[in-house]
Amino acid sequence: MPRTRPSSMMAFFLVAGFLAVGSVAEAGFFTTVGRMIKERQQMSQSSRNVAGAVKALYRERKSVAAFAQSAATLVAAYRGLTNKASAAAVPKLLEIARAITTLANEYVNLSPKVSKLYKDIKPDLDYFATLREDEDDREVPLGTTGRKILLKSLSDKRINKLAGAHGWSRVWGAIKDDPMNLFRWGRLKDEYQYGKVEGQYVLKCAQIAFETESYYQAATASMNELLGIRNEINGILNGNLDALLGIGNTINRIQGAVGAAESLSEILNAGVNNLGTRFEQLNQIQEAYVKQHQTYVAKYGQMASQTAGNPTRTTTTTGTTSTVPRPSGTAPGQSIPGLGTPDLATAMAMYQTAYQEYIRITQDPDASPAARTKAIANLQKARNLVETLKARSAR
Repeated sequence: MPRTRPSSMMAFFLVAGFLAVGSVAEAGFFTTVGRMIKERQQMSQSSRNVAGAVKALYRERKSVAAFAQSAATLVAAYRGLTNKASAAAVPKLLEIARAITTLANEYVNLSPKVSKLYKDIKPDLDYFATLREDEDDREVPLGTTGRKILLKSLSDKRINKLAGAHGWSRVWGAIKDDPMNLFRWGRLKDEYQYGKVEGQYVLKCAQIAFETESYYQAATASMNELLGIRNEINGILNGNLDALLGIGNTINRIQGAVGAAESLSEILNAGVNNLGTRFEQLNQIQEAYVKQHQTYVAKYGQMASQTAGNPTRTTTTTGTTSTVPRPSGTAPGQSIPGLGTPDLATAMAMYQTAYQEYIRITQDPDASPAARTKAIANLQKARNLVETLKARSAR
């Protein structure tokens, strides 16, 4: 007589009992898990979009650094202005004017890209905002002047809580796909760990997006004051007669903009440092995900990792490439050649290419087992080479 599959409702109560026995749930825990289960599709879509935006932010990191450097140069020029009332101050003020022009050019280069990026993912950040709690937003000091910025974020504590709920939602998915998994405790543990690190990645991407937007909005507010005198400055630098006749008023406005310049420099310096720290953390989570994925595939096969309660597998594909963009001149399917012992830069490019190929293969349901095995081996080989060369260069 054929075995009857338990209903979804029965499976839900079974997993709820499993969770209750396996851990002491805090207030709202089951509500959070239930939400992760219910909103799997929304979570997947928004995660994919936000992870793609974080990838774009990573690509613009040099432009952000150049923008911050130009703000620091402007502040240095202001500090070199020792006697604002003297005629000798005019050349220094023109130096400040040129620094403002350089700063404006950097801003004009960067701002449209960042504005479009956040416009495109606004619905997705609105969704992630519903997952935040009041304590996720906080004021952070910018420097020694006492200025602060309100930083919108997802706290690390909140990320861990939501990632844990995401892990349990994956457990639920595995039981729903095959109710017999309820009695495979090792399998459920693996599903939970896989789902948790997967959730940590996409939520860390959301954290980066929130915090970077906060710094960007604060920088824009300070930048608007400096942009307000750009036309007058350009007129002075270009020898425009009307601008030269009104140079006194323009000089007063340039002098009055010192507060905006200092504030902008502090915001950008804090933002660049924060972004660097967050990307380091993201890389660590990415490495943990790769290891967990490899362990999971070795135990259960690729198809299991793609289907068993995995609402964000496409998200992980997009997100993990964000911190290891493909080097120019390489193709997605390029394998790691046997080049003996290349230099560190070449080895890192090889590792990036291998990682891209690994992600592509592991997310391709039509890829053969041999291709998946080869991709994993190439990734490990490339990683080992990079670590070896790093250790050698540190001696």
